[in-house]
Amino acid sequence: MSGATPHTPAGWYPDAAGVVRWWDGVQWTEHTQAATAQPAGAPAVGARGPKKYPGVPAGTPVYTPWTWWIVVLPFLSAVPLIGYFIDLPGRVIDFVAWTMRVSGPDGELDPAFTGEMISRQMALIFSPWYLAVIIVAVVSTAVLIWFAYLDHRDLQRLGYVRPFHWAWSFLGLAGYGMVYIIGRSIVVRSRSGRGMAPLWTTIALYGALLIVTFGWAAWFMVTIMDQLFAMMGSVPS
Repeated sequence: MSGATPHTPAGWYPDAAGVVRWWDGVQWTEHTQAATAQPAGAPAVGARGPKKYPGVPAGTPVYTPWTWWIVVLPFLSAVPLIGYFIDLPGRVIDFVAWTMRVSGPDGELDPAFTGEMISRQMALIFSPWYLAVIIVAVVSTAVLIWFAYLDHRDLQRLGYVRPFHWAWSFLGLAGYGMVYIIGRSIVVRSRSGRGMAPLWTTIALYGALLIVTFGWAAWFMVTIMDQLFAMMGSVPS
């Protein structure tokens, strides 16, 4: 094989067997291409066109042990959020009932209860479920970023030249990993012709989540309205 050393960057390098072999930056791998393939580190550049990177040999894996965890982790971390939403209607109803009890005939709140009103408003939002949501969201985001780094590292070892960078997973704070999955899937497909399943799975899960969210919102409004009518002694026919 060629004289690559541990200091040589990952890329395709000539092999004594008349092919180019993938050096992952640490050791030689079993992935080879025809000798006419363009080595990594010197991508073809058109006059004004984008850079082009070499593909991977047929049969090269398109997924790593971390790929599907990155897809499902945001949805697994939503479990405390489900508890929060289920618990919320009862808390809202109790708050409204208390407000009606301490309000005067004209609907004005007795000034003596102003402090308690603020306290109850804060407790309405910052329930134990809310604390669980925050903790799980922070931990799951950190784990997602770590898995994206491991996924990026393993793709490089498999011979993918400049896979989608793991740092994009930091946008998981807003998009829960969607940006990384989109970029990763597109780049892997451009190198191998396969690997879009994580993207389609993520889209399907987000679609299902959207349907569930609208369903919960409708149920929440109906529940609250029914309880309010009952408390006012006027149930609609």
